Amino acid sequence: DIINGGIGTVSMTGGAGADDFKLLNIVNSITSVQADTITDFTIAQTDQIGFSDSDLATLTAVGNMIGLDATDLSNGTTLAVLEVNATATVDISGSDTNLDVALFSGNYANAAALQADIRANMSVGALSANDAFLAFYDNGTDTTAAVVSTTAAVSEEAAVAVAIVTDIATLSGLADATTITASNFLLVVT
Repeated sequence: DIINGGIGTVSMTGGAGADDFKLLNIVNSITSVQADTITDFTIAQTDQIGFSDSDLATLTAVGNMIGLDATDLSNGTTLAVLEVNATATVDISGSDTNLDVALFSGNYANAAALQADIRANMSVGALSANDAFLAFYDNGTDTTAAVVSTTAAVSEEAAVAVAIVTDIATLSGLADATTITASNFLLVVT
């Protein structure tokens, strides 16, 4: 099944077998999103999720959607994943080549908790102001999709102390964000 998210906050439920969830209209204004909910995202059924690069880029905090390797995401980009433990110091600048989405291990109650760990502990390659990458984190019950953006430039291997985490969707019942694989992503749509 193909399920397209509409304008506003949307709750989406797929059918039996593989489902494609397309979150194409989640930005509400230049400063806010209306986070969608997917009620039955199932890894074993190879459900997939996709986002619109151009929709996310309308946020003031997002000037450019990139992968963790700081490469621009473009139309048709196949996403890859990297599990990241940001509860301790982690430098992914040397291991993030072609790894576009961060899957954060550990339980986070909300975006602010993840943001605090990213700011304190995570280093990546050089980033420009308003660069943003996709991330997923969980609270042990549900997984949240988010955009991690920067309010200023970040030097190579420096902590991302200017990170802002913005939630964009909830995957209800998916207890562990790190179970998501590259096969669970649709191609990037610009």
